[in-house]
Amino acid sequence: MDKADRATKLEDDHKSDDAARLMTEASQEYPQLPSLSIAALELSASAAMDHKDYDAAIQFSKQAFERDPDFTSAGWLSGSLAAKYAQSGDPVYRKQAEDMIAQMQNRMRSDEEKLEFVNFSKRMQHRMDTREIITRDEYNRRFGIVEAKR
Repeated sequence: MDKADRATKLEDDHKSDDAARLMTEASQEYPQLPSLSIAALELSASAAMDHKDYDAAIQFSKQAFERDPDFTSAGWLSGSLAAKYAQSGDPVYRKQAEDMIAQMQNRMRSDEEKLEFVNFSKRMQHRMDTREIITRDEYNRRFGIVEAKR
């Protein structure tokens, strides 16, 4: 489990390639823990986003959502689809992103997720309206949003 913990720390430090690699290794070492393979897919989606490979990000996040269609995986998929829309301008991706955001809202289970949803949905709306893909940190900096430490 050390690799999974290190992968999470690397993602927090914005080192998505290394995080995805380590989490994938952890998921292979502990195949009895499906949450690790889902996390590996989500971190792989993050790395793909960092490389502006939105097709790969969609594929990784779609696999994670199919395995565990929860609040988090719906967020990964909607963010990937919103980025693909921002890049391509294809309205099909915008519609799919909006549909996933609605599914994300339906999967909220806690007050923390409700707050995260409000911030996330505004950021995705900005992404789709401006067709500008910026990180959470940059969005928060621009709009003066202070989030609790994760």
